[in-house]
Amino acid sequence: MAFVGFLFSHTISTHNMDAFSPFSLLSLLLLFSCLSLSAAHNITQIKSDEYILLALKSHITSDPHNILKNNWSSGTSFCTWIGVTCDSRRSRMTELDISAMGLEGSIPQEIGNLSSLAYLDMSGNSFHGRLPKDICMHNNLQRLKRLNLSRNKMEGDIPSSLYQCPQLESIRLSDNNFGGLVPAQIWNMTLLKELDLSSNNLRGRLPKDICSHNNLQRLKLLSLWANKLEGDIPLSLGQCTQLEMIYLLDNNFGGNVPREIGNITQLKELYLNENNLKGCLPKDICSHNNLQRLKLLSLGSNKLEGDIPLSLGQCTQLESVDLSWNNFGGNVPREIGNITQLKELDLRYNNLKVQ
Repeated sequence: MAFVGFLFSHTISTHNMDAFSPFSLLSLLLLFSCLSLSAAHNITQIKSDEYILLALKSHITSDPHNILKNNWSSGTSFCTWIGVTCDSRRSRMTELDISAMGLEGSIPQEIGNLSSLAYLDMSGNSFHGRLPKDICMHNNLQRLKRLNLSRNKMEGDIPSSLYQCPQLESIRLSDNNFGGLVPAQIWNMTLLKELDLSSNNLRGRLPKDICSHNNLQRLKLLSLWANKLEGDIPLSLGQCTQLEMIYLLDNNFGGNVPREIGNITQLKELYLNENNLKGCLPKDICSHNNLQRLKLLSLGSNKLEGDIPLSLGQCTQLESVDLSWNNFGGNVPREIGNITQLKELDLRYNNLKVQ
């Protein structure tokens, strides 16, 4: 504001006022007004960031190491506070990382008003209560790319409004007490690369078209283990061809292992153990250049039967295979000997014969 006033007064004083036409003077006044409003707006936003951080601090009921108590003070610039990273040009907060500080408390409604925030990590604490339903509504958190609230004590439904944070690339809400269904809108997030909702109380089925219609085409991590999910594993999962890690273990999934999973050429880790999967494994599970990057395959503790596919020997990058606690029969395929990287092979508790 001081600079704007200087600019205006300096411009007027260094010119003959008679030389200004009414139009020129009006233009200068409009310019001054716009610059003043812009500066005032920026100051308001900066103050808003500080206010929201202090609101969060007021919701902290336990700060065992006195990190926020001693450091987050209005007497200093919030950009210097522990866990806060600012844009040096505009002094707006872009990152908030207060992970693993032993904090206990709740998340205030105001958190959604951090309009410049791109990275929010509050993991590894004891935050409890519900995540605000409108966390991404009303143009809130429009720049947020990474959200990590894992390893807390959060509960209630996962807000469907997360879909309205259009830049989100990573959602990590694992190891909490979230319940209900996975919001249908999450499966439509086109920029999402990581989705970790593991170790909660989520229920219901995965949508049949989970990866259809160009949904989740950038997804690399899908982690839903240790929930109460049920139904078939969708065939369309094979259309998420960028997936590298799939963790669906420890649920109630039934039906067959989809043949379409073989289309996920980037897949490195596949955990489907501890479910109710049945039927035979696809004979061509590793044929036609399928799963050539797969390193870990875990299908233990299901109800699978039939022969172990000979084509498994064509997944030559495998390091660990767990087929234990199933009903596989027939011979142990000689082709498994082709997997030169194999370190762990668990075939216990089946009906297999050794050739």
